[in-house]
Amino acid sequence: MIFYPRMGSVFLVLLLLSACSTGRATHKERDEQAKRVTTAKINTQLGMVYLKIHNVERAKQKLLSAMNQAPEIPEVWYAMGYFMEQTGNSVQAGQHYQKAIQKANRKDPEKLLSFLALARLDYNGKNFIDAKKNLDRFLALSSPTPESVLLARKLDLAVRRE
Repeated sequence: MIFYPRMGSVFLVLLLLSACSTGRATHKERDEQAKRVTTAKINTQLGMVYLKIHNVERAKQKLLSAMNQAPEIPEVWYAMGYFMEQTGNSVQAGQHYQKAIQKANRKDPEKLLSFLALARLDYNGKNFIDAKKNLDRFLALSSPTPESVLLARKLDLAVRRE
């Protein structure tokens, strides 16, 4: 076999060039993903504001846009769960809160808020056992809040009545 010194240099240059172009594509993809996430977070916040001012259709539109833009972020799922809860769709609210929990890291506030929201939904649906489980999950990750203390007291009274 004959070794050509220039071929090794050409090969090395080609290898380095291919690595550079891969790095650029990855950087571009990261930038695009960051823009999608930022846009989704803005649409989520807008959706919550529209819900607060009772523009339900516009709120739903913004939240659905956010879900399409970045379904990987828990904020979107929590916000849609809250929207569903506020518009009387408890079953769908629970599903969205569950998805927020799945998507969230241990320290994400959406994980905590979703556990508390599920506990509230379960309590309102008279499913006291699941309400207690979700409240316990919330308290395992967070200090008690006024809402969680109130819910714990309500649960205690409801269980005693049964």
